[in-house]
Amino acid sequence: MLNSLMTQWFFNRGVVEQTKAFMAGFTEVVPLQWLQYFDEREFEVFAAIVFLAVLFTFALPSVL
Repeated sequence: MLNSLMTQWFFNRGVVEQTKAFMAGFTEVVPLQWLQYFDEREFEVFAAIVFLAVLFTFALPSVL
């Protein structure tokens, strides 16, 4: 019972702030209107390209 309640809390409330933060950051990079142009597979590739672009632009230069 307790395990079920903890799981329910985690999925219903525990990830709300993380999801909001992700969406806020994501929409800074990708306007939500663009999503209508992609099917699921195309979006997965698009998201990977955006991730790599952000990684190479912001994270890697500080390491090199």
